[in-house]
Amino acid sequence: MICNRTNRIHNCARIASDARTAIQPEGLTDLTTFSGKPCMKTVFFSGAIFSFFLSVCIAADAIKTQSVTTTWSPDPFENLPPKPVVKRFITTVNIPSITPSVILDSFDVEQDPISVSSFNQAQQGAVKDLLNGTFLYTPHLDYVGDDSFEYTLDDGRGGRASATMHITVVPHTDNASSTTFTDLAVFTVNDKPITYGSGASIPRVVDFDSDGDLDLLVGAAGAVWLHRNTGSKTSPLFTQGVRLQSDGKDISFGTNRVSIAWVDVDANGTGDLVTISDPDRVVQYYPNRANGLHDCVLASPIVCQGAHGSVFRAADIRADCGDLTGDGVPDLLTGSFSGSVKLAKGVRKASGLTFEEPTSQIDKDGFSIDGSYNINVRLFDLDHNGILDLCDSYNWGTIRVRRNYGSNQSPRFGQSGELGISGHDYETVDLHSLCDGGIIDFGDLDGDGTLDLILGGEKGGSVRFARGISIRSHLTQFRNVLSEHTHDLAHFLMLPENKKTHNLLLTSVAALYDNIETLASPQDKIRTSDALLEIINQYPQYFAIQSFDVHTQPGMASLAVQTWLTTLIARQFDPDARSRLCDAAGFTDGYRGLVEQTGLIYADNNRNPGGAEAIRQWVRTIPREIYPGTCITANDWLGGRTYLVRGHLKNTFNGSPESGGEYGFSEDARPIIGTRGSENLFMTVVHHEASHDVDAFVRRSPALLQRWGRVLVAAGGPDMRADPVTGWIDMNRTRQHFHDVGHFDGNPAHWNDAWKQYWLQSTGADWKSYGFMRGNIPWFYDAVQESLATQGNQHWNTTEGRLEVAIDRWMNGYKSNLTEVLFFLDIWSVGLSKTLFYETDDACNQVIRFAKLGRTQSGAIHRIDLGDRFYHFSVDDMGTVIDVLHVPTRNPR
Repeated sequence: MICNRTNRIHNCARIASDARTAIQPEGLTDLTTFSGKPCMKTVFFSGAIFSFFLSVCIAADAIKTQSVTTTWSPDPFENLPPKPVVKRFITTVNIPSITPSVILDSFDVEQDPISVSSFNQAQQGAVKDLLNGTFLYTPHLDYVGDDSFEYTLDDGRGGRASATMHITVVPHTDNASSTTFTDLAVFTVNDKPITYGSGASIPRVVDFDSDGDLDLLVGAAGAVWLHRNTGSKTSPLFTQGVRLQSDGKDISFGTNRVSIAWVDVDANGTGDLVTISDPDRVVQYYPNRANGLHDCVLASPIVCQGAHGSVFRAADIRADCGDLTGDGVPDLLTGSFSGSVKLAKGVRKASGLTFEEPTSQIDKDGFSIDGSYNINVRLFDLDHNGILDLCDSYNWGTIRVRRNYGSNQSPRFGQSGELGISGHDYETVDLHSLCDGGIIDFGDLDGDGTLDLILGGEKGGSVRFARGISIRSHLTQFRNVLSEHTHDLAHFLMLPENKKTHNLLLTSVAALYDNIETLASPQDKIRTSDALLEIINQYPQYFAIQSFDVHTQPGMASLAVQTWLTTLIARQFDPDARSRLCDAAGFTDGYRGLVEQTGLIYADNNRNPGGAEAIRQWVRTIPREIYPGTCITANDWLGGRTYLVRGHLKNTFNGSPESGGEYGFSEDARPIIGTRGSENLFMTVVHHEASHDVDAFVRRSPALLQRWGRVLVAAGGPDMRADPVTGWIDMNRTRQHFHDVGHFDGNPAHWNDAWKQYWLQSTGADWKSYGFMRGNIPWFYDAVQESLATQGNQHWNTTEGRLEVAIDRWMNGYKSNLTEVLFFLDIWSVGLSKTLFYETDDACNQVIRFAKLGRTQSGAIHRIDLGDRFYHFSVDDMGTVIDVLHVPTRNPR
C-alpha cells in the first residue's frame, strides 16, 4: 500500500480491532511529495497490527537525507481515559473571550484523538462550545470575580475524564501594563541626587498628604524619610527628605537597616506605616490617624505578635506587606539572602495585627520560590485588575514578575517574566554593580497611564526612577524600525552608530514577550497576536521560515524566532491561532506539526527538517505538563541568540537524526543490554534538555520532592545521612558520621579534602561509579537538577533496558538504582496505570510499547507488566525498593 500526503503533518487516529490498537494515518493515498521530492511512506500489516513508517525526505540544500520512524506495538491492556490539565483563564468584564483549548495539552497515553463530549454552563456567564477544544465565555453583565464550568473529554474508545475551567473576570482598565522601564536616573533634589550613604534604600511612593500626587518614602540609614512632591501628577518635583515622626518623635532605628511598607492595617481606609528593622526583625506598624483628609499623622507603633502571643519576628529583613489572601488583613511576605520566600498570613485581633507561622508555600497550589542572593519581594497590582501580583529581585540584577492568576481570596502565581530596565538610549544597566539587588516600587509619576519604576537597592543608598513603556508603545517602535528598513535591517543594525536602534529593538522584542507572558490583558494579547501576524505577513524577507546567512545577516534568524515565539504564546492554546502562525511564517512538515500539535518551535534556521520531525514524533508522546517548553534552539545555526532573549528555551547542538549515536550507559551495561544503550546523539541532547523541566514539576509535589532527595541519598551509599524531615542529604549529619567512622578528623578546615578523598577510595569510588545510573553522585549533590536531566539520556534509549541494568546492579549490591529508575518512570507516567516504554536507535527510529503499572496505596510503582512478561518489586510508601520479587528471563534485542 503506497500513500500520499501533502506537506502538512496530519494527526494519527487510533482505532480498536480485535481488542488491539492500530494506527490509522489520515488522508493516505498513493504518493507524497516533501519539499519538492518524492517521498515513500510504507504501511504494512502484521496480523491486526497496523504500523506506520514515515520517511522524511529533505530538500536539496539540507544536510542529508534523513529517515525518522515511530513504530507502535499492539496495546494488550485496557484503554485509559485522557488526562486533562487544569485550565485557568482571565477575561475582562463584559467582554466575550475564547478560552484556552482543553485538548491541546491534555495527555492520552494511547494517543487517541480527544474531543469534548459534554460541558455545563458557568454560574456567572454563558459558555458555547467552539468545537475545536475551545469555548466562548461571555460573563454576565458587569460581573467581576471568579467563575468556572466543568467539561468532559472523550477519547472515542470509551475513555472519559472531566475537569474544570477556572475563570477570573477582572475589571476593565485603560491603564497599560508594562514590564519595561527606561531612562533610569537618580532622583534629585535641587540638582543633587537623593542618596542615603552606602547602605540599603527601600522606596515606597504614596500620596502621603492626600493632594492627589505621589510622594516618596525611603527606608534608609535607620530612619524613614519623606520627600514631598511639590510638582504635579505629570511632573514630580521632590523636596529634601525629612524624618517621619510618630507622636511627635522621630522614627529612629539607630544606624540599622529598616524595611518599610504602606498598607491599611487597621481597616480604616488609610495607609499605615509598617517597619521591620535589623537586627531583631521585629514587625511593627504605626496607625495613621489622618483618615485621608490631610497629612498623615502617625501614632505610636504597635508591635505585631505571633500565633502564640510572643513578639513576631520576620523571617528576613527583605520584606513587603500586603493583603495577599484577600481577607482584608495584610500578610507578610519575606525574601532571603539565600533560601526561600516565605508567607506569614496576617490575622487581625483586638490586640492588633498578628501573624501565623511563615510557610514557603505562597499560593493555593503550594508554589514556592527558592534562590540566591538578596531576594527582595514586592506585592503590587501591576496589571490593574485589583489583585496583587508579585515581583522578586536578585543581586545579579534580575527582577522577576509573576502575575497572580488567582483571585483576591486565592492567589495563584503563574510563569514568571522579567522586568527590563535600561538607561539612556536603551543602554543596558548593570544592576548588580549598581545596587547589588534592586528593591522596587511602582507608581505613575509622569501621568501617562503607565506605571513607572522606583528603584532602591541593597547597597549604594540611592533612589532612582525609570519611565514605564507600555506594550502598545513597543509594538509601535517595532513597526517603525521595520518600515524604515524594509531590506537593509541586518546591515543597518551592524553599524556601531546605530546601536540605539539595536538596543531599542532588543528592548521591544523582550518587552512584548514578557508582557504577554505575565501582565497583558486578554484584549492586549489578542491585539498583540494580530499585530505580530500582520508584521510576519508584511515582511516575509525577515519572518518567513528560511535559512539566513548568519554572516551577512547576523541576528535575523533569532529575530524571526523571537517574533514567532511571542506570537505563539499570545494565544498559545488556541488551535486556530497556531495554524495562522504556521500559515504566516510558511511552516511545513515537522516544523508545522510541532507548532500545531504541541505548541513548540524548533529554531534551527531551517537547517534540519528531519530534526524537527524527530522532535515532533517524540514530543507528541510525552505529557506536556512535565515538559511545557515552547522552543528548542540550535544556537550555532542561528548565529547566536542576538534577539532571541525570552522564552521557555532549551538549546541543542547542530545535529541531525542520522548524526550517530551515544551510549548513554556505563560500560557495565553492555553485557546486559548490548547496543540498546545507544541512541541518536541529537535526540539524546533533546531528551536531556527537556528533562531539565522535571525539576520544576517535581518541586510542585512535596511527596515527589522528598522522594527525589531520598533517591540521591541512597545513591551515595551507606555513609550518607539524610534529613529525617525532608529526606535530602544532611551534610552536618553526614560530616558527623564521617568523623565517627574515621573518614574525617573533625577539623572543619579539612572537611573538603576528606569529602573529595572519600570518593576516590574503595567504598566511595564504587558508589560513585555504580550508585547512580549515570554520572557520579557527589557531583549531583552540588548540581541536583542534573540528577534528573541525566536520566533523560537513558530513559528513551531503552526504557526496559534501564530496568535490566538496575536489576543487575541490585544483584551486585547497588540497590539504589532500581529506586531511581522507578522514580523517574513514576514522574513521566503522571500517576496513570499505563505508560510507554521506548527503544530508540542511532537513527531516531523509535519503537514504543505499552506497559501496565501496578501501584501501592501511596501511588508508587511496584509492578510493571509488558504483556508477555512482568517485573514485580516490594516497595515502601516512598517508592524505595525493598525487594525484587519477580523479573522475567532477559530478552535481549
